[in-house]
Amino acid sequence: MDPTACLDLAIGALLDSDWEAAFEHACDLLTWLNRGGFPPTGVEAHDAHDLARVIMCKAARKERL
Repeated sequence: MDPTACLDLAIGALLDSDWEAAFEHACDLLTWLNRGGFPPTGVEAHDAHDLARVIMCKAARKERL
């Protein structure tokens, strides 16, 4: 897995209001990180965890509206 590409896809999906895709990409990234994978380029591991969770929460809320 390429965590940098995954984060880019999650952010792109957010910007396109594709809540389901944003949630899925963020969930994939969080799973990757929780299993010991390296963080996206230029992002500290703890920040990557937080960012993935924020994207998942934002997407989940928007999906319900």
